[in-house]
Amino acid sequence: MQVRRPPFDFTGINPLWGGDIAAVHMINALGIVPAFVEPFLIKVMQRAKEKLDPISDAGLIRDIEVFNKQEAQHFKFHVALNRWIREHGYERMEQYERKYAAEYEQMLSSRSLLWLLSYCEGFESMGLASASAFVDGGIEEMLPDADPRPIALWRWHLAEEYEHRTVAFRTLKAVCGENPWTFYWVRIRGLLYASHHIGSTVRGLHRYLVEVDGSAGPKRPRLRSSARMLGRRSSGLFGVLSPHYDPALVPPPKRLSEILSWAER
Repeated sequence: MQVRRPPFDFTGINPLWGGDIAAVHMINALGIVPAFVEPFLIKVMQRAKEKLDPISDAGLIRDIEVFNKQEAQHFKFHVALNRWIREHGYERMEQYERKYAAEYEQMLSSRSLLWLLSYCEGFESMGLASASAFVDGGIEEMLPDADPRPIALWRWHLAEEYEHRTVAFRTLKAVCGENPWTFYWVRIRGLLYASHHIGSTVRGLHRYLVEVDGSAGPKRPRLRSSARMLGRRSSGLFGVLSPHYDPALVPPPKRLSEILSWAER
């Protein structure tokens, strides 16, 4: 793993950066997630790091430090893109953002470290399940004439999600203890809660974004493509439900090396 700083600049981008309104706004709505969950992840992993043994867990502690730096890069760019979209015709996005941020603050103040880590691993497994579809061209397939900048952001982001795929899993396991069935149920609880919480947030914001453009003219949003996108992302979660799931065994996206090499330039 390593920290990369690709040179993204979203100045001047059209919030409707592709031809299919529903599909573009599904990606735009998904952008709220890393902008707020990844600062939350960093705080949780910092708490977990303090509970680990500095000698026996030294390798995991080093990985957490790189993980946190990667996540900081991710949310920085998503915040920039979200701000541009919000300020160019979608001002009510701020209401969704404030609510979502408050929910994470409430979790941090009221939930146990084990619960927080299970949520983090749930989110990370969702990102891993999406990695191949995003990295290997899923967005370009649905939006062939799109502005390349949001696509490049998501490709790089999900490539690094694959790269650091084991860190939250191993941290949860270290804090949870040796019993494999306890670990399994804690992990699944986090996955189910994170899936519901994140999914409901994205769906609500997506409805708002589509409504803005659906009422602005005769071009009606096509919901089929965004539903297909969600189906493609969620289908990869079935393997996560297995007691034998291990993110280290998930095969890499075909274009992983290409995208990571591009981001290192």
